[in-house]
Amino acid sequence: MPNPLISVAPGVFIDPIIRREIAPGEQYVLLDYAGLKSLGLTPSQEKMILRLDYAGLIKTHKITPRRRLLSISSWQQHLDAVDRDPDFWDRPENKRRWRLACLSI
Repeated sequence: MPNPLISVAPGVFIDPIIRREIAPGEQYVLLDYAGLKSLGLTPSQEKMILRLDYAGLIKTHKITPRRRLLSISSWQQHLDAVDRDPDFWDRPENKRRWRLACLSI
C-alpha cells in the first residue's frame, strides 16, 4: 500500500489532505504559527521552508527581518512535483540542491 503522506523535504512528511485546506484564492501565507499550521507544518519546520526556498524549490518573500511570506502557488507546485515523483529526493540534482541549502541555512 502506498504511503498516504507526501515527502516535502528529506525526512519530512505531511498529510495531503491538510495541504488542501489552505485558504482558496490566497496567493501567500505568512510563515507564522497559524500559517505553518495551515500548511500542515509545525513552527519548528520553518527552517525547512527556508531551505526549500534557498534550494530554489519554492518561493518566499522577506517582508521584515523575521517575517516571510510563502508563495502558495510555488508550494503547491513543489508538493505536486514530489507527489508525482516518488524518487524526487533520490535524484542527484535534488540531493545536491538540498545539501547546499542545509549548509547555507
